[in-house]
Amino acid sequence: MFVVVEIMTVKDSSLCRPAFGERGLRYQWIACTLAGFLLLLPSSLGAQQPDPSASSVQQASAPPPATFSTNAELVTVPVSVRGKDGQPLAGLQKDNFTVLDDGKPRSIAVFEEVHASAPLQPDKAPDRQTFSNRVLPAGPGETHAVEPLILVIDDVNTPMLSQTRAKKGLIEYLSSHLDASQPTALWIFTSNGIRQVHAFTRDTQSLIDAARRVQSNLAHTDEELTQEDLGLTQDDPQGGVTALRNEARFRQANAIRDTLNAFQQIAHALAGVPGRKSLVWLSSGFPLTLDDPRSFSNMGTDFFREYENTWQLLNRSEIAVYPVNLEALTNKTYGATSRPARPGMPGARNAPGAAAIPDRQEESVDSLRQFAAATGGRPCINNTDISECIAKATADSRDYYQLAFYVPHDDTKPGWHKLTVKLDQPHKELQARAKYYFAPASAPDPHGNEVAIQNALASTIEYSGVAFSVRPDTLLKADDKGKGIGQRVSLALRISIPATSLKTLGPQDNLQFDVLMLPCNSSGTGFEDAALRLHLTLPPQKAADAQKNGIAITQRLVLPVGSSLLKVVALNLQDGSLGSVFVPLLQN
Repeated sequence: MFVVVEIMTVKDSSLCRPAFGERGLRYQWIACTLAGFLLLLPSSLGAQQPDPSASSVQQASAPPPATFSTNAELVTVPVSVRGKDGQPLAGLQKDNFTVLDDGKPRSIAVFEEVHASAPLQPDKAPDRQTFSNRVLPAGPGETHAVEPLILVIDDVNTPMLSQTRAKKGLIEYLSSHLDASQPTALWIFTSNGIRQVHAFTRDTQSLIDAARRVQSNLAHTDEELTQEDLGLTQDDPQGGVTALRNEARFRQANAIRDTLNAFQQIAHALAGVPGRKSLVWLSSGFPLTLDDPRSFSNMGTDFFREYENTWQLLNRSEIAVYPVNLEALTNKTYGATSRPARPGMPGARNAPGAAAIPDRQEESVDSLRQFAAATGGRPCINNTDISECIAKATADSRDYYQLAFYVPHDDTKPGWHKLTVKLDQPHKELQARAKYYFAPASAPDPHGNEVAIQNALASTIEYSGVAFSVRPDTLLKADDKGKGIGQRVSLALRISIPATSLKTLGPQDNLQFDVLMLPCNSSGTGFEDAALRLHLTLPPQKAADAQKNGIAITQRLVLPVGSSLLKVVALNLQDGSLGSVFVPLLQN
């Protein structure tokens, strides 16, 4: 059962206009005010013919603003408990736990004991021409899936030499310790976002082969010139020291933005995967005091929005970050002795009257600790055994208790809040997140939505925040698959958004979605002039029908010569959740 949207083929060019998104992406934008849908009911409607008045296409100046109605934020707190024998402590009840928010008890609204043992199952497509990003959660009484493990090498903040040694340690772990029942993916942080080296798999050898193909890249720290390199002193009369510091700050600011952007992409990609996810972050960290927004007040309000958005997304996606400090992994004496500081560098003696220079290494390690504390992971700072670090992440994600409580928007102060989880039963170890970030409710951010859409299109990983499927009416042929199709083709597509992807709204809310389709060549480069964007608005009554039955959209798209892949992105304008499906257009 679906609310069916028949987007008519537009022949009158006055009904469509070119539109330009962030980064200059050009697309045709069709706004559809869906006031009279044909609703398919389980009665004997059979093969339905759309009512001519069932949909209308109007010229779009811009999508109307969506109504924001939520008045509370759900804070999830996965808790891992070990008994005196070191094994998971099972059979605990909600009343055994107490959650303190800044020292005040919170009512536990969600409680579940999770023991993951079944494989994670993607949604089974009804046929080979249907492509979906849906992952099936375990139902009541069913065995929970083994939570996925994500291994990430940080090329943004990690010097090239450390990247190489990290890869060696990662291969050693995969060769001897990887649990073949746990789906594991290998990704890389880059200045352009997340790059997927290998998708989730239980094939250990394929992961090892993929890790061996990873090439190290220059990080921003590799490209920085130091005062020692230039022979400068603190009192250099030419202002060289000031210029050098300004350049370093600029590079560092870009690296911080790139890192937060990568975490946002990961959160979008895993948003639809149920349960707790463990992310092992192999990094040298970055010098930023994460729990003090004043430390980056000079980076602008846009950065502060990115900062808030990152923590909200990580919380909603239930991602626990396990940072592995690569300084310890690559330097066996790390933490045992202090390295001599170069003139003018952190730890060096400054000239009289000169401002103190923060210790970059200390701040970088602190950022790793803060990520772990804010997400419920464990930091591996001085441990030189990468296998032991990853083993902790794996164990925590297999057996845990899922707790959650609601934070009302009207009486909660924005910013960081301390979390404490107490247990009234004997135990050896209790692992839970130590804090959470609360951002006040705000209207949807059009600029932020545009940036998120472009990141989804540029990503090599599908987003799962909005689950949906795409079915082309046919798969195409090409004489040379590397060159894509040899002529322009008009392809009919059916996009199905299930009821489970349509968030709960207030009775007066419209349901608003943007759907963007971008044809790409075999290397993933988009044909921007051929992109098409649909803006869908359902009034309250139709939105209620869609929440029960789902939405199906039928639309034709003209594919240019060279097309071999179609990227489809769906954005829920109510809460900013995103989903994407990559559709191979060519027959195997």
